[in-house]
Amino acid sequence: MELGSRLSTRLDQRGVRVALVARMGTDLSKHGLRYSHLGIAHRDGDSGWRIVHLLSACETSTSALHEDGLGRFFMDDVVDFEALIIRLPPALEQSVQAMVHSGDAATMHQPRYNVISNPNRLDYQNCNHWVLDVLAGAATGTLDRSSVQQTALYASYAADTIRIPYTKRVVGGLFSKTAVFGDHSLGARVSGKYPVVTVRSVVRFLEESDLLVAQESVRLE
Repeated sequence: MELGSRLSTRLDQRGVRVALVARMGTDLSKHGLRYSHLGIAHRDGDSGWRIVHLLSACETSTSALHEDGLGRFFMDDVVDFEALIIRLPPALEQSVQAMVHSGDAATMHQPRYNVISNPNRLDYQNCNHWVLDVLAGAATGTLDRSSVQQTALYASYAADTIRIPYTKRVVGGLFSKTAVFGDHSLGARVSGKYPVVTVRSVVRFLEESDLLVAQESVRLE
């Protein structure tokens, strides 16, 4: 709750109405990743800050969109109490806010969950993949996932590569419960190198597309 309070104060100080917020929900350090889970924070009038994000149901293959307060966003057994704020240009901020408030952001949701969902396919989605789809849709004025993936902006996105050896798939491990390996090409499965939408890759996409204003961390010491 303290981290949520600090995050709210920082967002108010920056004068934004929408921002992306990432948390350290899973330890992905072995893959060179710091943040694991991304959501869209938005402010609606005087009702305070809320955050919309995609979650799987008890580590199953089904997901839903949730809207939580900032404090509750960090009550999910996080690895460390640190958040990353990602600020967007005013035009994109306004478009994302309109999609969230109108419900159009929900049209980008694919309830079939895959923690390593393929960013170039429509069959599955993970939490960061949904945010990527919303961002690309808001930036291009496109409101369905199939059309979003056909835009030049989406084509410029470059996923991170996560290595999951075959032995890891067999004996289980970090991705065993919610990973659908068949969502990826045979080449990816043979090599064990899977393109995945991560927080880091979304930040890189925004930066390379000139859609990133700033990023900053907020943490409890």
